[in-house]
Amino acid sequence: MKNNILKIVVFLSIYILSNISLYYYFNNDKNNRISIYFIQKVQKLFSEYKATKNGFKMLSDFVYDNISQNKDLLNLIYTLKNSKTDKKKEIRKKIYKNLLNFYNLLKKYKIYYMTLYYPDGKVFLRMHQPYRFGDSLYSKNSFKFINNPSLLLAEIETGIIYNYPLFLNNKLIANMKISISYDVLKQELTKLFNSDYEYILHKDFISNSTLRTGQKLFIQSDINENFFYEESSIKRDRSRVTNKIIHKINLKLKNKISNKLNLKKNFAVAVKIDGKYYIVTFLTISPYQKIAKNIGYLISYEQDDTFEIFNNVFWHNIILGNVIIVLILLFIFYFLRINERLKLIAATDKLTGLFNRNKFYEIANIEIERANRYNRPLSLIIFDIDFFKRINDRYGHNIGDYVLKTLSSIIKKNTRKSDYIFRWGGEEFIILTPETDILGAKKLAEKLRKAVENFEFDTVKYVTISLGVAQYNKKIDKDIDSLIKRADDALYRSKESGRNMVTIYEVN
Repeated sequence: MKNNILKIVVFLSIYILSNISLYYYFNNDKNNRISIYFIQKVQKLFSEYKATKNGFKMLSDFVYDNISQNKDLLNLIYTLKNSKTDKKKEIRKKIYKNLLNFYNLLKKYKIYYMTLYYPDGKVFLRMHQPYRFGDSLYSKNSFKFINNPSLLLAEIETGIIYNYPLFLNNKLIANMKISISYDVLKQELTKLFNSDYEYILHKDFISNSTLRTGQKLFIQSDINENFFYEESSIKRDRSRVTNKIIHKINLKLKNKISNKLNLKKNFAVAVKIDGKYYIVTFLTISPYQKIAKNIGYLISYEQDDTFEIFNNVFWHNIILGNVIIVLILLFIFYFLRINERLKLIAATDKLTGLFNRNKFYEIANIEIERANRYNRPLSLIIFDIDFFKRINDRYGHNIGDYVLKTLSSIIKKNTRKSDYIFRWGGEEFIILTPETDILGAKKLAEKLRKAVENFEFDTVKYVTISLGVAQYNKKIDKDIDSLIKRADDALYRSKESGRNMVTIYEVN
């Protein structure tokens, strides 16, 4: 029983440890796959952003190339700066008229901001606001934020800015700035690609921007209190991920990504809303072309059926791993059972189920060693069935086998769990009794004799046994065979004295 409990504990421990190892391995594998997938999502958003931005740049470059080669227009710009005040209005109108076709081309693609200014930063024409001019784009306030006096404050806007120099006779006479708002950019992204987009700006950027003067309205984002988004004047097209879903996503991610937002690095996360997975990808944005100053994030929201596959594969691997572990453990258990069965077959008598002669020597040597080490008593009982040959001759070997099996059962019932019973050969048996001296062994032998004598067998009725008892003595018994011989001598005297009796071998 104890052996079976130990096996159960061992197998259960192996199963639990194997499952822990499985979970750790496959969970680590799942996280690695998810990490790679998120990197791919960031790369995808970057490619979408870059492709869309390049499209706008190609248009801006086209406009600039045409303007920079228009000598008449360049002469007008040069003349405007050096002309008298009463002439400036007329010249400015001419410049505006010359630029109008190009500006209308830009507006067709939702590029609404086109500004011309002198090298000192003074604006002389805004195509989107022709009535506003004369102000300077340089400001000391800008230096505090951008820490770079070569940049213009007006470059700090919610969008992509392209600055172009205008030369006349190899002399810089003016600059042209074309701006594409992030609001336009995200609308273009939504049209071109299978996602919905938003951009958010950090409050520090907005507080240092000229846009804080009220020209545009910024609303605090529900994803983080430190970020704001621009109220759009363009109708949103949320055909894939609705505003309601985006709001739910933002609220669920609010605490989860707070630290990541502060790192100002690209990342992606997955969130489950109403039973569906969405991948939310964050790409850092900067208004500068050559300086990495992250002012916020371009965000894509995309429903993603692929992400759930990672969890499904994970649990599939766990289940499959469990099946394999169980099969392996069952195989080991079966192998051990077969091995034990083979050992039992090799150690037991086929007819009676008792230990055989080979097993006797294995156990006897162990018990003798223990008796010697701890100086404890060890006795041996040897007995056989009286007139057993007559039973075989009169009733046949089948009845003889029945008697042997039945007698073995009687002996088992009347011995202790600590006693070992062996079929020595034919009708002869041995009982090894640890922790038992000669008197205790004699008492047990007498008990067995009476139990057999009083039992009524089928067909043969009553059977008797004769027994010999000896106690191990390390001074006399050099080995187990010496002890057997002394017990066998006692058995022989029982036979000579009339059978059905117990005789002990006394040491003088």
